Amino acid sequence: MRAAGRCAHAGAVAAARAHIAPALCHAANQVMQVHGGIGYMRDAGPEKLVRDQNMLKLASGGTRDLHAFLAGWTGTCA
Repeated sequence: MRAAGRCAHAGAVAAARAHIAPALCHAANQVMQVHGGIGYMRDAGPEKLVRDQNMLKLASGGTRDLHAFLAGWTGTCA
């Protein structure tokens, strides 16, 4: 029962992640532009934000794989 509940939301989670990852990437790049050279220093917060968003972008194959998953999503788990 619990696994079936997780499976029912897999498409919505994949769609949300496919939308959020590029938006976060854009926002992190804008933060770096605002902070300029200071943003690249390890002591500053923007540098960690950019590192974190790069990991999110690479996790689970990136948005291209998520779009392919969503294109073939039938709403049920195999």
